[in-house]
This record gives sequence, C-alpha cells and structure tokens, in this order.
Amino acid sequence: MDDDGKKMRGWEHRFPALDAEWKYWWIEGDGVLLAVVGPDDMGAALEIVRVHRERGASISAWVAKIDSFGEIVRDTKRGWAIATK
Repeated sequence: MDDDGKKMRGWEHRFPALDAEWKYWWIEGDGVLLAVVGPDDMGAALEIVRVHRERGASISAWVAKIDSFGEIVRDTKRGWAIATK
C-alpha cells in the first residue's frame, strides 16, 4: 500500500471510540471546526484529515452528540490528535 494508505490507516486508529450517547466525531483543523461526521462516514472523515493535513493543519477529533436543544456539542475532555504538524 502507498504512503497515503498507511497514513490514513494510522489516522483511522486515532479517532476516539463512539458510544450510545456520543455518536459523532467533531473534527478540527488548527482549532477550527472542519466537519462533524458519524461512524458510517469514516471514509469522509479520513478524506477531511488528508485534505487539511496537506494544507499543514494539525487535526484533532472529539466525540460529539446532539444536546437537548438540538445542537451538536463536543466533549472537551475527550479529544485526540489525529495528525500533527
């Protein structure tokens, strides 16, 4: 497999585990929200990491949920570095 494939596999294993309450990944690049994706969208999540990593961004992923107001919120205590500068 090429280098991109190896990198992407490594990134995939760095995403935090989701559970019944925290069902989404909140993906940030250099502190800016890039996307919120669900577990069925791992391919899209990896593509977001790849594109923004090429631009030099440090990428982090947090677990997120929809709160009682219908807004997506992240758990600020459960975030992981996916790709760093």
